[in-house]
This record gives sequence, structure tokens and C-alpha cells, in this order.
Amino acid sequence: MSEKHSQVSHSGEIDVDDDRFLCKPLDSLKEVAEFLKNPPAWRSLCVELKPHSEYAIRNMDIVRQNHPEENYEVQVEYPETFCHFDPNQEEVGRHKRKDLPQTLVCHDMANGYHDDSKVNGTSNFDAYTFYNWAVVDVFCYFSHHFVTIPPLGWINVAHAHGVKVIGTVITEWAEGSAIWEKLLAEPEEWQGFAAALVSIAKTLKFDGWLLNIENKVSVSSHNFFKLSLNEATDGDSLRDKGKSFHSLTEWKVKDLA
Repeated sequence: MSEKHSQVSHSGEIDVDDDRFLCKPLDSLKEVAEFLKNPPAWRSLCVELKPHSEYAIRNMDIVRQNHPEENYEVQVEYPETFCHFDPNQEEVGRHKRKDLPQTLVCHDMANGYHDDSKVNGTSNFDAYTFYNWAVVDVFCYFSHHFVTIPPLGWINVAHAHGVKVIGTVITEWAEGSAIWEKLLAEPEEWQGFAAALVSIAKTLKFDGWLLNIENKVSVSSHNFFKLSLNEATDGDSLRDKGKSFHSLTEWKVKDLA
């Protein structure tokens, strides 16, 4: 093998220029269908989700405690108290997390896959970072590639903090319309695509997808599309040994033809 394509450099470190150690998106239906025929070498490094506590503290409760003289039913939290909790202050109530609204952070950073695409990390200390994991429920990695797979670093750091991670499926313009006309022409086409997405997420241990459709979908396909989406998120393809695969699927259709 050439030095460029060797797995390990002479110093014993991962060769960061080796494509096998870069996290990359998928840009076609063919790439999606064939992804798991040769899955990325870094898949074995992905870690499982460590669940959040079942209970949470609301930022607004802390604000009201610190500023009891004012009414903040609608107003935004004070910057100095938002996302911060002083363990020495008077106790505030805990709430069951399942009863609270969830917070999703969308990573939309110059089309993605920059320093964060490197499995072995980066020495660029100016690279984008995120710290407030304690107040986030879902982290979405976004780009304008057809299928955006979250890089390893984001999967692992989010999961270590109990935050679910989702990738993105996006279609746009005439090319996007053509993709959905093909997928929705026959049930087998959509089912195969959905099964591939589920398998990719399971293999890399992340938690679902944002489905973002920014192109026209024909009226004749629209109802079938909704039925297919329900099947994909509720059907047997998302179940593993009786336990539901956690599918966070957000979706929208821009308009109809």
C-alpha cells in the first residue's frame, strides 16, 4: 500500500488524509444503497447513548427564584442565569423530562464536514465547539448534501452527555423532485431507502433523521408519501428485538406541484 493510503503513519498515529478516517456525506441514492457494503472503519468507535436523568431543572424556575419581583411568564431568561445552575442556591423543583418541551440544536455550519470530519480530531483550536449539552435534548447535524451522516466526534460527545443525535436527509430543486418521484413510484423503492437509512443509523449508533424536503412533490405522490413516512417511523423496519429504534423524524414539504 502507498504511504497515503496506509492505515497508520510511521509515528503510529492515524493517517488523517486516509478517506477511511474521514466522516463524509452521501450524495446519491446509489451511495445510500451501497454504504453498508463497505461501512466506514470508524464505526467501531461509535458509542451508545447514555440517557439523561429522568428529571430536569427548568431555567425559568431559576430566573424566577433570582428575580421574584418581576413577572417572566413570557419574557426570555436573563443571560446571566440561562444554562447555569448554582448548586449552593435554594433548591428548585425538578420536573419529569418527558413532560417538558424538548430543545433541538441544529449544527448548520458552512455546509458541514470541516475540522469535525476528521476521526482523529483536529489541532485547529478555532474550530466550532458546543458546550451546553446539559440543556439540549437533540443535536441535528445539517448540510445541503443529500444524506448527511453525523461525524464520529459529534455522535460520541452528544451521547456521552445524554443527547440524541440525528442526521439529515434533504432534497432541493428539480433534482429533489426527481428523487422523490423515483422513490415514491413503487412501495419497494421507498421501503428500501427507509431500510437503508435505518441500517446506517443503527450501524453508526445515532438516533434518527431530519427529513427536509425543499422541492415540489406531486399531488399524486403526497398522500402516498405521508403513508410511507408513517410506515418508516412506525413499522417493523425500525424495531430491533422488540425494542423500537428511536426515530426522530422531522419533515416538511415545501409545496405541491
